[in-house]
Amino acid sequence: MEFKIIGAVAVLIYGVLLTVRNRVPVKDVHIDGSFEESFRSVFEALRNNLADGWERGGGSLVVYVGGRKVVDIWGGWADKETRRFWKNDTLNVVLSCSKAMGAIVVAQLVDRGHLAYDDLVTKHWPEFGQNGKQNVTVRWLIGHKAGLAYTDHPISKELAEDPELIDEFLAKQKPNWPPGEEIGYHAVTFGWLVDAIVRRTDPKRRTVGTYFREEIAEKYGVDFHIGLPPCEQRRVARITTPTFLDALEEFIHDPKDHNILGYLKDRFSNGSLTKVLQSTPWLKFVETTTLNNPEIQALEQVGVLGLGTARSMAQVFELLRTGKLLSDKGLKNLLSNFEAKTDVISGVTVARGQGFMMNEIHHNGRKIKLYGHAGYGGQNIRTDFENDVTIAYLSNGLKVGFGDAARTYKRLLKAIYDVALKMVLNIVTTFFRVVFAWLFWLVAAIIAAFIFAYKNTRRRQVFVDGFVDPAFSPVLREFRRNFEKGVERDGAAFCAFYRGRCVVDVWGGYADREAERFWFKDTMQITFSSSKALAAICIAKLVDQKLIRYEDRVCDFWPEFAKNGKEAVTVEMIMTHTAGLPKIDSKLSWEDARDHVRMSKILENQTPVWTPGTKVGYHCFSYGWLVDQIVRRADPKKRSIGSFFREEIAEKHNLDIHIGLPLEHAWRVARITPSSVLERIEEYIEDPEVVDYPFWAKQMMCRGLTYNVATNPSWMQTIRKVTLNNPEMYALEQTAALAIGTARDMARLAQLVIDGSIVSEETLRLLNEPLVKWRDVVTNACVTRGRGTTVVDVVVPGKIHSKLVGHAGLGGQNFRWDRENEISLAYLSNALKSGLGDRARPYVRLLNRFYECIPGNSETDSFVLAAS
Repeated sequence: MEFKIIGAVAVLIYGVLLTVRNRVPVKDVHIDGSFEESFRSVFEALRNNLADGWERGGGSLVVYVGGRKVVDIWGGWADKETRRFWKNDTLNVVLSCSKAMGAIVVAQLVDRGHLAYDDLVTKHWPEFGQNGKQNVTVRWLIGHKAGLAYTDHPISKELAEDPELIDEFLAKQKPNWPPGEEIGYHAVTFGWLVDAIVRRTDPKRRTVGTYFREEIAEKYGVDFHIGLPPCEQRRVARITTPTFLDALEEFIHDPKDHNILGYLKDRFSNGSLTKVLQSTPWLKFVETTTLNNPEIQALEQVGVLGLGTARSMAQVFELLRTGKLLSDKGLKNLLSNFEAKTDVISGVTVARGQGFMMNEIHHNGRKIKLYGHAGYGGQNIRTDFENDVTIAYLSNGLKVGFGDAARTYKRLLKAIYDVALKMVLNIVTTFFRVVFAWLFWLVAAIIAAFIFAYKNTRRRQVFVDGFVDPAFSPVLREFRRNFEKGVERDGAAFCAFYRGRCVVDVWGGYADREAERFWFKDTMQITFSSSKALAAICIAKLVDQKLIRYEDRVCDFWPEFAKNGKEAVTVEMIMTHTAGLPKIDSKLSWEDARDHVRMSKILENQTPVWTPGTKVGYHCFSYGWLVDQIVRRADPKKRSIGSFFREEIAEKHNLDIHIGLPLEHAWRVARITPSSVLERIEEYIEDPEVVDYPFWAKQMMCRGLTYNVATNPSWMQTIRKVTLNNPEMYALEQTAALAIGTARDMARLAQLVIDGSIVSEETLRLLNEPLVKWRDVVTNACVTRGRGTTVVDVVVPGKIHSKLVGHAGLGGQNFRWDRENEISLAYLSNALKSGLGDRARPYVRLLNRFYECIPGNSETDSFVLAAS
């Protein structure tokens, strides 16, 4: 008896924890938009979804009633990790809601007489009739009865990108079952099959994406894309898959809507659903997701890869409902011949027609038929033609199963139809549901742990490209080994010049591992504190032009700066981090950072932490804003540091480096990932000096100077979460941490510095000169600092004893030049390591191999290709 009571209490506590773990105070919920007052309950339903943690990311909802838009609201996060809000124009991958758009395109072609639903596919595509598919009709094809839900062999991404090759591949496929006998969800193949039909029946032979854009999107001003242009990728919400606890919570809330046992049985027995998922291994959206990859978003795949706003989807369906897209006869054809049958792929009974789904709900005893399509994870686009109601809902925090079953959507649907179903929970039934679910998921978690343990023992697949001079081939081997050993877990690029020639230019891994986006030749990366060396070069350029001197007092050209004990601060003190201004007392907002006038006032009112010139303390973020203010006042054109760098250096020398990145290039930037606790432990064991953890722990717990420096601004985070992945932040001209570029052009810039193309010999000597080597009161490290640079000794026993000048960046970045040996190099990586780049394992290993190769002969013009 006591055991039962203890068990009941434990389950009750567990249930409460599940319920409250994701809750957010209603006042903290970000939600925006407009609605008619009579629909306030709908607004509150969306707000409650976000506050209750049911909607983990963000979402948007649009409702039309009687042709009038009565609700247009959005809220939450487009990217929770980077604190990017869901906005008015945020796009989302709509997954299988895309099929509704494909169905409308086919319906238009039918309506215009270019084909008929009962046409044999072979009438328009003769090659399709191979291997028992000669009787397949267009109706079967878009109604998921063609028997082509999965393929005999996986479809590669390269195959998917070539319409002719994918057509040939699908034409040769054998049906999974006799066509016409069963309904089986063509989750992904639907997209390519529809595209093949559209290209053959449209008089202009357009792809489905081009047809939709020209006949619907551009014609009616619809912000929906089948094949997203890369320049629009910055608007896309980042998709996240449900965690174990998320899935468990959804299952407990309503077990009948989630056939978890059926799914697991299918996965373990390699059933039909598993085969569907295996058909496109690069297109993942169930247990993990690759949908955040811009290259995948650019595919014209109308099965799962449409992107748009909820507003645009509702707009399309209103155009459909009001007869602007189809004639009355065409609409009647689209909404006829629905067949409710158990799907042999999903195991769910769904009414399917000509590419549409029909969901029947009950409202006060009255049947309501909703036509359209649900999408995996919570997406939905529906129209109730009888009551003239259109509903579109999108969210980026995927739920378990399809949109019709998502509790977030069902709560909104009830509010829309003014149905307040009061569910009286049976306590005993709920108790056993919780117990069963808890035991079930405990076993599942144990099995999953063994699976992950096995996966991590397998050899990592390595993708490396570029070239090296044969004399430096050990560098290539070390670069590849970093990936093979897991020392470099995501992506990286390394470029080096020797005696004016590029001898190493290699890149590899992933720019976004989760999205399976590779690191390419033109992939850019945030350089973190390596950015400070770019600021140093800008100041050196001004010194070289006799517009400023390092020994000048800042207040000589910025009089307002001479407040609160800063009158003696020189330019050199700011560059060497001895000015006493490592932290900013006032809490910096995003708006402050983007307004140089505001920042000027804030810096003017700051009081030094120590007497300027007496100590060194890392000016982590303040350095960038201080240098920007100096450039604005010293430059005759009064340019910002971003504009100065672009016009005086980057554009003149064709460098792909930016201090303030134009947002149209945001899709090229690698996504940063923080290191896990285990990775930090592994790094610390290998090199206990990589980070002074005892010092940092004391500073964080006591909220000392280091804490104050690192946490303001609060919206620039890199430890537990990485807010710097927010594309809006890329555009900020913050040269302490946010310069963005390729390793190749960073190395080229270093080469330009040492060969005299940027500044004179005299100024270069000043830039290279080591000035202070004191223990840093912010980081507790002892670093040799120059005028905006750091200086590192390089020793190769019996060969070289030299100095590298430049700056390291958080997590592994480095930008250096060695004037004596005529070396310039840069290393960039998006998988952050502990501490700064000078001690990061991948960089240290590459640097050692590179210098070991220096005495060798590198005069040959031949190169070793690195592609693998």
